[in-house]
Amino acid sequence: MNFLVKVGYIFRELRWNQWYKGFFTFFALLWVPHLWQQQFSLVFAGAITFNIASSIVYLINDLRDIEQDRIHPEKKNRPLASGKLSPWEIYALLVLLCGALMMLTVIIPSSDLALLLLVYLVANFAYSYWLKQLPYVDIMLVATFACFRVVGGFVLLEIPIVWYFVSVVFTLGIFVTSMQRLAEISLGIVNTRSTLRYYSSSVLKLIMTVFMIMTVFLYYVASSLVAPPLIYTDVLYFLVLLSMQQYMMVSKTRKSVAWSGFVFLSNHKLTLVLLVLLLASIAAIGILYF
Repeated sequence: MNFLVKVGYIFRELRWNQWYKGFFTFFALLWVPHLWQQQFSLVFAGAITFNIASSIVYLINDLRDIEQDRIHPEKKNRPLASGKLSPWEIYALLVLLCGALMMLTVIIPSSDLALLLLVYLVANFAYSYWLKQLPYVDIMLVATFACFRVVGGFVLLEIPIVWYFVSVVFTLGIFVTSMQRLAEISLGIVNTRSTLRYYSSSVLKLIMTVFMIMTVFLYYVASSLVAPPLIYTDVLYFLVLLSMQQYMMVSKTRKSVAWSGFVFLSNHKLTLVLLVLLLASIAAIGILYF
């Protein structure tokens, strides 16, 4: 039982609840005329590679911010900050993850992906050590990290990058991250993230509104240009964004939004159902079309 508990702590420290972001890599499959198992397997391996890379960044960031995390109302419960995992165990995990990452980059036949991963890691480290101290710039960078995963799918499949679709993910990322910053301000946890004192609630609300509108508009443009008839998912897509904005207005949910987008989605049943319907619609249309 102790072993299973330790494994559970390890997965928590690796941020397993953030691995859903690997789904972004699969978007590139929508632009493949005839989907084969080999192509799906390649993208799946790419999604795992990005998840491993992101877990490496999380571990290094936690080692660096361990003292700050110990005074944070939520981060103090993380295995490293709470003492359930030692720094040496984290170092051992880093060695294993770096080895797995190198192995995957060798197995996956794409030098472009290896270069993209290198840039992704450097950008994340720059964010963790310096750039996250820049208000509003950090929001743009978090959104950009999601775009790396989308671009990775196109790179793996060796098809032209659909930048107008990448822009949809970018604007959506800004909307979600702005909502998270607003939630953090409302909880008064400025001392745990010094950058928050430079944010304005009114400006964040403006950014949320503008980028939600931009996301919906860009999605309409993207769906009109792409081959599969994704236009049928527009209503669900809009409802997902709308429910997220409305749910943000409920004060009791702000803690979930501030700590994790995954927790936010799992707690908001309406948004979760709409999101599942959206993904199911995209999958069904892709199968029927191809």
